[in-house]
Amino acid sequence: MVEGLQTSYRKQVDLEDERRFVIGAVAHDLRTPLFALRGYLEGLEQGIAQSPEKIAKYLAVCKEKSAQLDRLVEVLFTFTKMEYLETEISSNKVDLKLILRNSIDSLSPLARQKNITISNQSTEDGIISGDAHLLERAMNNLLDNAVRLTPSGGEITIQWYREGNRVKFEIRDFIS
Repeated sequence: MVEGLQTSYRKQVDLEDERRFVIGAVAHDLRTPLFALRGYLEGLEQGIAQSPEKIAKYLAVCKEKSAQLDRLVEVLFTFTKMEYLETEISSNKVDLKLILRNSIDSLSPLARQKNITISNQSTEDGIISGDAHLLERAMNNLLDNAVRLTPSGGEITIQWYREGNRVKFEIRDFIS
């Protein structure tokens, strides 16, 4: 009986650790789209976007970031309903170039504030097999960290390449 209680206790501790990790990860993921939304809305408010095309682009980014926030909140709701974290990872055709472009666009306001340039050095075909939502979260986190940790006036380069059936990324920051 004591052994059964100890096993049950260990499982409960493990589940609680997992719960804290997931909640922490989602909270971290929420920062990037919130910051991007705030930056683009401030840009609209301050009149930085003056042409109809620029205003449309700012509004499109705001819509996309609000959809991203919605997905993250949905992840939180789903997680609270699950006893164990056993979600299926989808494997669909994904345009990696588009995901990178969206991530770069969402972090442009912070990068501009710090006078940081971000460039994608990859020239490969961007269609890969994967989970678009998880890839987007990963790219946003990596680039958010890079922008936050790169000193003002720096440069961030992104390069990715195929290695067999995998894609490898290199995100580097340089000080000008």
